[in-house]
Amino acid sequence: MNIEFCTIKGSPYIGVFSFANDEIALIPKGTPKKEIDIIEKTLEVKATETTIASSSLIGVFVAGNSNGLLLPEIAEDSEMRHLEGLGIKVKKIRGYTALGNLVAANDRFALVSPMVDSTTAREIGKFLEVEESIGRVAGTDIPGSCLAVTNKGFVVHPNIASREFKMLIEKFGVKSGAASTANFGDPFIRNSILANSNAAVVGAYTSGHELMRIDEGLSGR
Repeated sequence: MNIEFCTIKGSPYIGVFSFANDEIALIPKGTPKKEIDIIEKTLEVKATETTIASSSLIGVFVAGNSNGLLLPEIAEDSEMRHLEGLGIKVKKIRGYTALGNLVAANDRFALVSPMVDSTTAREIGKFLEVEESIGRVAGTDIPGSCLAVTNKGFVVHPNIASREFKMLIEKFGVKSGAASTANFGDPFIRNSILANSNAAVVGAYTSGHELMRIDEGLSGR
């Protein structure tokens, strides 16, 4: 699998500032052209510069899959119109803000934090057109931060239990997965990676060993 190193606006925590699926990537306004080029060429998508809730913390606020994007209740109407104008299906989730931390999804399944009520979890699953379930990952209530998942595989927090790992393989319908850190020790893997079914971009501090584990998890082999 093609994996490239990158920063976003100088930060190695690229997942905090960005979101990607198999169609698009959302990145902060003012991202340097060199970084945009790496993201677009590696992931084979068009990168769109935007804000969410007037903030550059796109990866914290946005969750979703190829069927649509979930936006926080504090997202601006102008931001929603901008994304809809690009042909992106969006939905504002009332009562929640850090959806990128609370939801991990691909085109088959969504794992939703226990901090989200069951009615909203069902709303999320219906909008994303997937089965959804409420659950923890590696003992935390923030599956969106602990798990970087695509339609081929995933990379997950290193404290994942074996039974949880097997469940993730089954529910997300992928062939591969791996437990790893990124950026030289960050266990909240989604903070440091931007991935889709084509490839991945990782934070610039990611070590060689971490890179091998990430490739193993996302390769789909």
